[in-house]
Amino acid sequence: MLGTVVFIRRIAESRIVLGRETLTVVNPLRTYEVSYTAVSRVGSDGGGTLTVETVDGEVVQSTGFGGSLVDHFVGTTGRAVERIRLRLPERPRGYRKKLPPAPPVRRRMTRSWPTDIFLAATVVCAVCAGVVNLL
Repeated sequence: MLGTVVFIRRIAESRIVLGRETLTVVNPLRTYEVSYTAVSRVGSDGGGTLTVETVDGEVVQSTGFGGSLVDHFVGTTGRAVERIRLRLPERPRGYRKKLPPAPPVRRRMTRSWPTDIFLAATVVCAVCAGVVNLL
């Protein structure tokens, strides 16, 4: 049961955080921090998955907007895309040649202390069950 809690919490905690200068995509295992100046395109892939493309061609997809049934009827991905686009800087035509290089995408492991504690408890219970079965 603890493993189920870990799985559900990781999925449920997926989100996008709109900061002052960066867009943070929190997925179940990885977190991506993208400067607004590095974003070249934001959109949906048609199935509801929110996709952020950088000026370097890197693509970051959000698990939090992964094409759910709710999104099909409510359109949460489209609204999120519009809110992100409002924060993007205006760029003239041919901006790729005129602007300095954008900061790289920062990646890190997603931390969720309650979920990590449940994961540790899951491992401890599995080891204990294995030891008990050996005796």
